[in-house]
Amino acid sequence: MSTMTKTKVQVPVNTTVLKKSKDRAEKLGFTSLNEVIRIMLAKFSDGSISVGIVDHDYDKQKELYEKELERQELIADEEVKRGVRKSYTDIHELVSDLNA
Repeated sequence: MSTMTKTKVQVPVNTTVLKKSKDRAEKLGFTSLNEVIRIMLAKFSDGSISVGIVDHDYDKQKELYEKELERQELIADEEVKRGVRKSYTDIHELVSDLNA
């Protein structure tokens, strides 16, 4: 029969972060925040998970990207009207100009 040696890890954590983390762990069905931490450490130690930073503000980033895309399209349309840029509706004409 093998015995597992246990060690406590103490980490200073902001009380608001601790409260939010406990609430989230409970909502996800964990019995405690300690359970979440034990699982994460076990998975991290054997290499089955890694740590990274994820931007959860995807919708805001997407909105900014779409606005910039619209702005670039307006600029391109204006350049076509001024003759600075050419617009194509025929692939053969495009290829011909590229090969010229």
